[in-house]
Amino acid sequence: MLSFFLMIFAYLLGSIPGGYIIGKYIHGIDIREYGSKNAGATNVLRTLGKKEGFLTLIFDGFKGYIVIKIALLLGLDDLFVILSGLAVIIGHNWPIFFQFKGGRGIATSIGILIGLSWQVFVTVVVIGLIPVVITKYVSLGSITGAVVLPWVMLLFGNPFWYLVFALAMSIMAIIRHISNIKRLIQGTERKLGEKYEISKSGREK
Repeated sequence: MLSFFLMIFAYLLGSIPGGYIIGKYIHGIDIREYGSKNAGATNVLRTLGKKEGFLTLIFDGFKGYIVIKIALLLGLDDLFVILSGLAVIIGHNWPIFFQFKGGRGIATSIGILIGLSWQVFVTVVVIGLIPVVITKYVSLGSITGAVVLPWVMLLFGNPFWYLVFALAMSIMAIIRHISNIKRLIQGTERKLGEKYEISKSGREK
């Protein structure tokens, strides 16, 4: 029963998007109406700036981290620890409070990884940063990190359910990046440093 309530809590917590809150209460806009129409940190960075992007990253990452830490402190089985992590990602990607229109779950997944295994987190981040440094495509780094995650989790000898979680998280991340993959193929994906401009009236330029 405790596991069930934690999963509900995880989904509801995940359904609170940092990007939306920062955009709405600092700039008076719904971030989902601008740029890539996404509530994640990358779109916030490009649309509103570095500070807002960083705050969104921390906010959304903390959601994943705190859920995993609560599950571990409660001494739940590995399966329920992982289900709680999946619940917070699902909440972030498809938030019940915001018409099921959320982010791509990368920042939240990062928070979960830190909670589960900081070694896996560091390794995946380093690997994911390589294509970003070379190409300036943040989405390519996210996709690369998602692809290698299950293999890195296996490399460090983590429990079976952690591997299942890594595979599920990888699949969800790739699915959520399908539009980015299409733009990468077409050569229309925006690079790191390219920003969307918002006029004083709140309209995207």
